[in-house]
Amino acid sequence: MNSTRHGEQGHYPFRSERVCCENGRWYFNTREGTLLGPYHDQEEAKKALAVFVAEKIQESGVQHIDADDGVIDAPNDIQHMVEELLGFFRSRSELGLMAALAWAHTRIDDLRTCRDDTSSQKERIDILYYAMDQDPRFSYR
Repeated sequence: MNSTRHGEQGHYPFRSERVCCENGRWYFNTREGTLLGPYHDQEEAKKALAVFVAEKIQESGVQHIDADDGVIDAPNDIQHMVEELLGFFRSRSELGLMAALAWAHTRIDDLRTCRDDTSSQKERIDILYYAMDQDPRFSYR
């Protein structure tokens, strides 16, 4: 594994848990040291963190993500959510929102028909719905 993340010089800085609870409200810490939130619960904070990280990667123009290259700046338990979001965001930026929505629905159907019923699979589906739900003009479920 590389000793640096995309856009960083030197070794990884110390990272504490990115998602935290303060006074019963959930937040996540950005790489820049900003606390974002509050969110209703821990799962929503994790989803918001995944969206944040995926948007940053998309904005950076990185085309290929290798699981060991350190580009995904997120705890291991949400990296698979970031990977799903990158497909949605890339489709949206290249083809538009409607094409991205069609891509996401097809991907969700594929995940549902997958024989492996894992929590990762459920989280991948949930994060795609979460990303689509960010735009109040559309109803997805």
